[in-house]
Amino acid sequence: MSRRKLLEQLAFGTGVAATGMASWPLAASVIQPLRGEAGPPAEPWVEVAIEKEVRADRPLKATLRIPVRDGYFTTLVELGAVWLRRGSDGTIAALSGTCPHLGCGLGLDAKGGFACPCHESHFGPDGGYLKGRRRAPWTRCRCASRKAACWCRPCDSPPDKVRRQI
Repeated sequence: MSRRKLLEQLAFGTGVAATGMASWPLAASVIQPLRGEAGPPAEPWVEVAIEKEVRADRPLKATLRIPVRDGYFTTLVELGAVWLRRGSDGTIAALSGTCPHLGCGLGLDAKGGFACPCHESHFGPDGGYLKGRRRAPWTRCRCASRKAACWCRPCDSPPDKVRRQI
Protein backbone atom coordinates (compact mmCIF):
# COMPACT_ATOMS: atom_id res chain seq x y z
CA MET A 1 0.00 0.00 0.00
CA SER A 2 1.36 3.37 -0.98
CA ARG A 3 1.75 6.26 1.44
CA ARG A 4 -0.79 8.32 -0.53
CA LYS A 5 -3.43 5.57 -0.24
CA LEU A 6 -2.76 5.21 3.49
CA LEU A 7 -3.17 8.96 4.06
CA GLU A 8 -6.42 8.97 2.04
CA GLN A 9 -7.85 6.15 4.16
CA LEU A 10 -6.77 7.84 7.42
CA ALA A 11 -8.37 11.12 6.34
CA PHE A 12 -11.57 9.33 5.30
CA GLY A 13 -11.71 7.41 8.62
CA THR A 14 -11.13 10.59 10.63
CA GLY A 15 -13.93 12.35 8.73
CA VAL A 16 -16.35 9.47 9.35
CA ALA A 17 -15.48 9.42 13.07
CA ALA A 18 -15.92 13.22 13.39
CA THR A 19 -19.28 13.08 11.56
CA GLY A 20 -20.46 10.23 13.80
CA MET A 21 -19.49 12.08 16.97
CA ALA A 22 -21.17 15.27 15.80
CA SER A 23 -24.42 13.52 14.87
CA TRP A 24 -24.64 11.40 18.05
CA PRO A 25 -26.64 13.97 20.13
CA LEU A 26 -29.11 14.45 17.27
CA ALA A 27 -29.58 10.71 16.83
CA ALA A 28 -30.02 10.21 20.59
CA SER A 29 -32.67 12.96 20.77
CA VAL A 30 -34.61 11.31 17.91
CA ILE A 31 -34.30 7.72 19.15
CA GLN A 32 -35.01 8.43 22.84
CA PRO A 33 -38.73 9.30 22.37
CA LEU A 34 -39.20 6.39 19.94
CA ARG A 35 -37.95 3.96 22.59
CA GLY A 36 -40.47 5.33 25.07
CA GLU A 37 -37.84 7.06 27.20
CA ALA A 38 -39.50 10.37 27.84
CA GLY A 39 -37.86 13.16 29.82
CA PRO A 40 -38.70 13.77 33.46
CA PRO A 41 -42.37 13.67 34.46
CA ALA A 42 -44.34 16.90 34.63
CA GLU A 43 -44.18 17.02 38.42
CA PRO A 44 -41.31 14.85 39.62
CA TRP A 45 -40.68 13.96 43.24
CA VAL A 46 -37.27 15.31 44.15
CA GLU A 47 -35.16 14.20 47.11
CA VAL A 48 -34.26 17.43 48.92
CA ALA A 49 -32.91 16.47 52.35
CA ILE A 50 -32.21 13.70 54.81
CA GLU A 51 -35.11 13.43 57.24
CA LYS A 52 -32.83 13.90 60.28
CA GLU A 53 -31.72 17.33 58.97
CA VAL A 54 -35.25 18.78 59.22
CA ARG A 55 -35.84 20.17 62.71
CA ALA A 56 -38.73 21.88 64.44
CA ASP A 57 -36.71 24.76 65.85
CA ARG A 58 -34.99 25.92 62.64
CA PRO A 59 -36.23 25.70 59.02
CA LEU A 60 -33.98 24.18 56.38
CA LYS A 61 -33.70 25.65 52.88
CA ALA A 62 -33.38 23.01 50.14
CA THR A 63 -33.02 23.35 46.37
CA LEU A 64 -35.14 21.26 43.99
CA ARG A 65 -32.84 19.90 41.26
CA ILE A 66 -33.77 17.29 38.66
CA PRO A 67 -31.58 15.57 36.06
CA VAL A 68 -32.58 16.42 32.48
CA ARG A 69 -31.10 14.60 29.52
CA ASP A 70 -30.82 16.54 26.29
CA GLY A 71 -29.44 14.18 23.69
CA TYR A 72 -25.93 13.50 24.92
CA PHE A 73 -25.53 15.31 28.25
CA THR A 74 -27.46 15.02 31.50
CA THR A 75 -27.58 18.26 33.46
CA LEU A 76 -29.15 19.24 36.77
CA VAL A 77 -31.90 21.83 36.33
CA GLU A 78 -33.05 23.89 39.31
CA LEU A 79 -36.82 24.06 39.79
CA GLY A 80 -36.66 26.43 42.75
CA ALA A 81 -36.21 26.15 46.48
CA VAL A 82 -38.33 25.09 49.45
CA TRP A 83 -38.17 25.74 53.18
CA LEU A 84 -38.62 22.57 55.25
CA ARG A 85 -39.77 22.51 58.87
CA ARG A 86 -40.89 19.70 61.14
CA GLY A 87 -44.24 20.30 62.81
CA SER A 88 -45.13 19.60 66.44
CA ASP A 89 -46.74 16.31 65.37
CA GLY A 90 -43.53 15.18 63.61
CA THR A 91 -44.69 15.69 60.03
CA ILE A 92 -42.55 17.69 57.62
CA ALA A 93 -44.04 20.72 55.90
CA ALA A 94 -42.57 22.37 52.81
CA LEU A 95 -43.10 26.01 51.84
CA SER A 96 -42.09 27.62 48.55
CA GLY A 97 -38.76 29.46 48.53
CA THR A 98 -40.22 32.41 46.62
CA CYS A 99 -42.52 35.21 47.73
CA PRO A 100 -46.06 34.88 46.32
CA HIS A 101 -46.10 38.60 45.42
CA LEU A 102 -43.08 39.25 43.17
CA GLY A 103 -41.14 36.01 43.22
CA CYS A 104 -38.20 37.23 45.30
CA GLY A 105 -36.31 34.70 47.41
CA LEU A 106 -37.55 34.51 51.00
CA GLY A 107 -35.18 34.38 53.94
CA LEU A 108 -35.36 33.87 57.68
CA ASP A 109 -36.12 36.81 59.95
CA ALA A 110 -35.04 37.33 63.57
CA LYS A 111 -38.42 36.22 65.00
CA GLY A 112 -38.37 32.69 63.57
CA GLY A 113 -40.54 33.51 60.56
CA PHE A 114 -39.74 34.52 57.03
CA ALA A 115 -39.26 37.87 55.31
CA CYS A 116 -39.18 39.06 51.69
CA PRO A 117 -36.29 41.47 51.02
CA CYS A 118 -38.04 43.11 48.05
CA HIS A 119 -41.03 44.68 49.80
CA GLU A 120 -40.79 43.59 53.44
CA SER A 121 -43.65 41.10 53.59
CA HIS A 122 -43.44 38.86 56.65
CA PHE A 123 -44.76 35.35 57.12
CA GLY A 124 -44.98 33.20 60.23
CA PRO A 125 -43.16 29.89 60.73
CA ASP A 126 -46.19 28.05 59.32
CA GLY A 127 -46.36 30.28 56.20
CA GLY A 128 -49.27 32.43 57.41
CA TYR A 129 -49.36 36.12 56.48
CA LEU A 130 -48.18 38.55 59.18
CA LYS A 131 -47.64 41.91 57.44
CA GLY A 132 -46.63 43.45 54.12
CA ARG A 133 -48.05 43.81 50.62
CA ARG A 134 -49.07 40.22 50.01
CA ARG A 135 -52.05 39.39 52.25
CA ALA A 136 -52.45 35.80 51.07
CA PRO A 137 -50.70 32.91 52.81
CA TRP A 138 -47.46 31.54 51.51
CA THR A 139 -47.54 28.69 48.96
CA ARG A 140 -47.20 25.16 50.36
CA CYS A 141 -45.50 22.36 48.44
CA ARG A 142 -46.25 18.65 48.54
CA CYS A 143 -43.78 16.79 50.69
CA ALA A 144 -43.33 13.17 51.80
CA SER A 145 -40.86 11.12 53.83
CA ARG A 146 -39.55 7.94 52.23
CA LYS A 147 -36.55 5.80 53.14
CA ALA A 148 -35.25 8.31 55.74
CA ALA A 149 -35.27 11.10 53.14
CA CYS A 150 -37.54 14.06 52.51
CA TRP A 151 -39.04 14.27 49.01
CA CYS A 152 -40.86 17.30 47.57
CA ARG A 153 -42.68 18.27 44.40
CA PRO A 154 -42.38 21.71 42.85
CA CYS A 155 -44.93 24.19 44.20
CA ASP A 156 -48.14 24.59 42.21
CA SER A 157 -48.77 28.31 42.04
CA PRO A 158 -46.11 30.63 40.66
CA PRO A 159 -45.84 34.16 42.06
CA ASP A 160 -47.84 37.02 40.61
CA LYS A 161 -44.69 38.28 38.88
CA VAL A 162 -41.18 36.88 38.84
CA ARG A 163 -38.68 39.57 39.60
CA ARG A 164 -35.47 38.11 40.98
CA GLN A 165 -34.21 35.16 42.93
CA ILE A 166 -31.85 35.26 45.89
